[in-house]
Amino acid sequence: ETAVLNTRVDEGADHAVPVVYEDTEETPEDEYYGGGESSGDEEEYDSYGSESENGSETGNEQSGSTNAGNTQSGTGTAAAGQELTGNYDVISCLDAFIETHPDFSYNGARGILGVTGNKGVLGFDAENAEAAKAAANALKAEGWRFACNSYAGVSYGSELAIVESDSAKWKSEVESIVGVTDILLLQGKADIGPWSGYTDTNQRFVYLKDQGFRYYCIHNDQTMFYMQMGTDYARIGLHEVMTKDEFQEVRENSQQLF
Repeated sequence: ETAVLNTRVDEGADHAVPVVYEDTEETPEDEYYGGGESSGDEEEYDSYGSESENGSETGNEQSGSTNAGNTQSGTGTAAAGQELTGNYDVISCLDAFIETHPDFSYNGARGILGVTGNKGVLGFDAENAEAAKAAANALKAEGWRFACNSYAGVSYGSELAIVESDSAKWKSEVESIVGVTDILLLQGKADIGPWSGYTDTNQRFVYLKDQGFRYYCIHNDQTMFYMQMGTDYARIGLHEVMTKDEFQEVRENSQQLF
């Protein structure tokens, strides 16, 4: 039975530890993922800015790693309810690495954790919001930052009403725990606008900008390094690393920069 490795920060602890729990949450209704028909007055774009051919949802596929309302930690097999403590996820692995290579972390910086909320936050359910907040504060004190990864894996390339509904839930249930962020990770490969840029005629962009988002990050497997700077936003291409070959590809392309 597949379990999900998540992180927990016990009271008085210095570091987050992973927690294994049974992943039994049901998938939200398809229409909440933007699978329904578009209203027709908005265009949908894939990660490369082109309009989708049939107007259907392009970003409702989930990535290979399990993202159970948390930090996209690794997966493993364990008995339901069993807890494992060790360097099993990105947080504890990076902490261990920095302990032996302190010069790796500039000014104590760690990484950015994209957080959803439909299956809890940082491994805690809604009834344990204070515990989740304590974990978030401990991670921030250590140098980690948080980003919005949507509330329920929703494509923000969907019609505006779906974007508004999902964003409102994230603001209400997740931002109150992890704090305000101006970073948005766009789900799947669905962009909110064309490659030419975001403008104030784009209803989704205007709404998200009003919500405080300035950095829009989207998976782009055609261009290794991509950034578009606007007067009030930055659109940044991400390259997802799920396999050793993908890591080697990123490593080789990174060396070309130096």
